[in-house]
Amino acid sequence: MKVNSKGSQRRQPPQGTSAARLLLGATMVIAGSAALCGLVWIGNSHDRLAQRLMFDLGLAVTGLISAGAQVLILAGAWLMWRSWRQR
Repeated sequence: MKVNSKGSQRRQPPQGTSAARLLLGATMVIAGSAALCGLVWIGNSHDRLAQRLMFDLGLAVTGLISAGAQVLILAGAWLMWRSWRQR
């Protein structure tokens, strides 16, 4: 245990936790960014596949995918920040 400036003890996480958090956070950020890039491609491309996906998914589903991707990016960035802060 580590003693902080106020004299109280603080528990330290296991050594591998920080690296696992960093890896999970980076994976989440990459997955969320890839999903958003895919949505931008679907919305802006003149390819037949993109147009078919745009109409098949609809506005509600693409909005949910976008919101989920943004949550992935923010949660992943938070995990990476927490792992860097503990070192």
